[in-house]
Amino acid sequence: MPKNIPVGNGYLLLNFDLDYQIRDVYFPYIGQENHSKGDPFRFGVWVDGCCSKMGPE
Repeated sequence: MPKNIPVGNGYLLLNFDLDYQIRDVYFPYIGQENHSKGDPFRFGVWVDGCCSKMGPE
């Protein structure tokens, strides 16, 4: 699965795929240990009492 959107700050790196699911989590050393093991999990935003999750639906 290609990693499409990398987001990081030097200590934390998140890689999102085409459906905006997080595929990789690296912390505290980028490139050493992948805490998600490549399995996808979803990203959501909570605003004004409503939660919206990113994904194909």
